[in-house]
Amino acid sequence: MRLFPAELEIDDKEGFAPKKDIFKRKKVGDGLTNILTSVSQPCVIAVDGSWGSGKSVFLKMWAGELRKTAIPVIYFDAFKNDYFNDAFVAIVGEIISLATGKVSDKDSVKNLQTKAAKVLKIIALASTKKLIERVSLGVIDSAVLKDMQDATTENPEIEKQFEAILNSYGDNHSILESFKTTLSELPKIMVKDEESDKNKPLIIIIDELDRCRPDFALQILERIKHLFSVPNVHFVLGVHLNQLENSVSFTYGDRIDSHTYLQKFIHFTVSLSSQKSQHSRGDYSVFLDHIISQFDFNTGEEGFVQNAKHMILRAASSGTLSFRTIERILTKISIITKFAPKPEHQQHLIAGLCILKITNPNLYNNLKTGTSNFEEVKSALGLSLDSDRDNWARISKVWLHHVDFSFDDTKVENDIPFPFGTKDQRKERIPTIANEVIDRFFE
Repeated sequence: MRLFPAELEIDDKEGFAPKKDIFKRKKVGDGLTNILTSVSQPCVIAVDGSWGSGKSVFLKMWAGELRKTAIPVIYFDAFKNDYFNDAFVAIVGEIISLATGKVSDKDSVKNLQTKAAKVLKIIALASTKKLIERVSLGVIDSAVLKDMQDATTENPEIEKQFEAILNSYGDNHSILESFKTTLSELPKIMVKDEESDKNKPLIIIIDELDRCRPDFALQILERIKHLFSVPNVHFVLGVHLNQLENSVSFTYGDRIDSHTYLQKFIHFTVSLSSQKSQHSRGDYSVFLDHIISQFDFNTGEEGFVQNAKHMILRAASSGTLSFRTIERILTKISIITKFAPKPEHQQHLIAGLCILKITNPNLYNNLKTGTSNFEEVKSALGLSLDSDRDNWARISKVWLHHVDFSFDDTKVENDIPFPFGTKDQRKERIPTIANEVIDRFFE
């Protein structure tokens, strides 16, 4: 028996396996590969998708395709690495680790490691992030000098550090340029032992950028631009851009134009969905069938599961549901299904309440207290009293008569052929299901 869907496992060189590439995104991956193997100048691409849209699965599959063609690739989970004090350490560590396993000439790897250590010393020399970004990277101006003067007025030790940076500016600049030159030569060395083609770039995939600490996420972008922007090294960012813009606003304040700020770091964006605001009904249906197949539903539970699928598809058509959200809804329905059999005439109410509990908790709570109205529920669940497809009008009337009690009992009996009882009994049904069934497994 399985209560939760199995986590999708993707081997390093599996690529877009047909059974796992359920959204047929191999073409998107092939397009990215064609772009990044056709240019030598450094390129930063954002793969944009909302939370739960399947970005990570896509990027891991694409990384596997790159490995199958001997293109050096790194998959870096920013969320799992945001405990590092500096993004430079985390990224260069991954590069050195990859190169160590692929290059027979260990001296070249040691050379990069040595130069990276010198860069790290430059970064560590500054006591504030602001100074290292503006001074040691060579973009000092009079305004920065004034900032430095103000910052060091009351702290002689910091003043000594600033003087050391300024006195060694020429050397630091040379160290940075030497590191970047060595890094740009690394891709050719990594493919030398495998194929004669020396034009394959190093592709660094940075996933979960929108989930890590805001300061770490922006530091990654800044380190890419200033320290890793070299020929034949490309970055692909897995990110929800709206959320990343929020990180910019959180870090620098609302006065900054976060969209324009990100344009300094990202050359162009690829959306995973042809409809950026929401997925198509076909996408949702494919994903639902895939997730449902991961559960061990028995024959007696299939009716409830299909009713739930029906409700989820309709709710998705009225708004944007992420794939992760759908997975959460089905997990809860799986638990409820295993806990006790549910009467057929209550299944659409249970499924709808599961959806609202996760996607619209305010409306869900109003339904529990009897303070909602049918128009709100209709909009949230995509109900329609006029649709004759899949008995949707009848299902919508079930909800109507459990939210709106202005109809007499005779009309209710004619509209819905189930023993829903009197008006008073109907008034108690949704609060009872919510309290005794839904909330039992959500708290």
